[in-house]
Amino acid sequence: MSRGISHRKDVEFLEDCNPPLVERNADEFKRLHDMLVAVDPSAERAEKHTQWKSEGSQHYEARLSEGRKLIAQLAEGYDKASSALRSYAFALEVAKAHYSNGRANEQLLADLIHTKGTAITRDAQEAEPMGQWEDMRATTGVMDFFAELTMDVDDIREDANRLHDAAGGDFHLAKTTEHEAREICVHELKQAYDLLPDFRMGFVQRVDVVPAISELRREAAEASTNPLMRLPGSGPKQGYYPTAGDDIVSPTLRDIRLQVANLPGAEASYWNPPSTAQDRADWIAANKEIIKAAARNAGLPPDMVAGIAWQEVGGQPAILDDMTDTIREQGLSPEPDRS
Repeated sequence: MSRGISHRKDVEFLEDCNPPLVERNADEFKRLHDMLVAVDPSAERAEKHTQWKSEGSQHYEARLSEGRKLIAQLAEGYDKASSALRSYAFALEVAKAHYSNGRANEQLLADLIHTKGTAITRDAQEAEPMGQWEDMRATTGVMDFFAELTMDVDDIREDANRLHDAAGGDFHLAKTTEHEAREICVHELKQAYDLLPDFRMGFVQRVDVVPAISELRREAAEASTNPLMRLPGSGPKQGYYPTAGDDIVSPTLRDIRLQVANLPGAEASYWNPPSTAQDRADWIAANKEIIKAAARNAGLPPDMVAGIAWQEVGGQPAILDDMTDTIREQGLSPEPDRS
């Protein structure tokens, strides 16, 4: 039984698929799973090896037991999600390999077709090499017929059919590999989600813990006035903005200026912004230190920030932005919102 045939357009989306990014999400779920598993020994000691008796001891043990059960359910869910994404990432690698093989066979087919001349009709010119060969070997319309009257393809028919079927088979393998893996991944992610405990408070009135505990109130007051009290990757505390120049700017822009003050200068693209893929690659390489610093500050992977930069960098020269700003400033009234 011959294998199925697909065309490049059916699997062209694989070019934009990034297995390492899928695997990075799997790693994050695995990290959360490992953290939850690491908590359980301490929770077990607290539950089973705390020797004390009082009116609240049974309630204490019951709540710890419930907490350990929640941790176990969360850990199991994250572990299953990690496994599902890791399997899908591997399948994507396989599918992309099939796709690459298909592109290679497709290029060989295109080279073979070009030995017979150039496509004349617009449909033939815009078609994939597989479609061009399908059009050449079978008259499908009046215009195609007249275009092919002088084209003798019998001497390449055997090789062209072989390359056509090889490319189509590779594309079909890529399509089925990715589709089946995605179906399984989605199913397993749904199972992982169902494993997560359902936190419900019912109709119990919420207790605001912080105002009820004086020590928490004290620490919260201290943290609110200390600019160094923040989580890694979260940036400066909201509401704390040291002076950065004399201009009146937004707190966000001031924060950005502070962070880039000690970094190397950016590769200028004022007059000639990147326009091609190579220009973008050169720009990212030249500004890698700034990209890494931005990633650290935002708590994001550096290659993700680089990918965002790849999409966003470029456009019109900055001189046009300056001209637009000048025109707006000349037309502004004292109220800054009338732009």
